Amino acid sequence: RYNVEDFQSFFVAEGAWGEFSQRGPKGLAEGTVSLKTLHGNLSLRSLQLASTATTVSGDATVDGGRITFAQPLVLKEGASLTLTLSSPEDEAWEQVESAELGGF
Repeated sequence: RYNVEDFQSFFVAEGAWGEFSQRGPKGLAEGTVSLKTLHGNLSLRSLQLASTATTVSGDATVDGGRITFAQPLVLKEGASLTLTLSSPEDEAWEQVESAELGGF
C-alpha cells in the first residue's frame, strides 16, 4: 500500500540496485531520504526528488528538489546514504507569500 509520508521502494541504476525510502510530510519540505545499495556500486552526482525542501544535510545543495553533491559519491555494495531535508520556517513563509502574490 502506498504511503506518501513513509515510502519505500527498490531502485535500479546502472551498475547497482537497492532500496530507496523517504519519510516526511506530503511535499517533503522536511524529512529523510535513504538509499541502500544491495548489489553493485552506485555512483551519484545528483538525486532528483519531489521535494520542496530548501536545505539538505551533508556536503550538498538542493534546488527545486534536485540534490547536487559537492563531489560525486560512490555507494559500494552494502553501503547506505541518509540525507535530512528541511525548510527553515522563514524560507517556507517567503515561498508561500511569493506564490500567493503571483508577481504583484
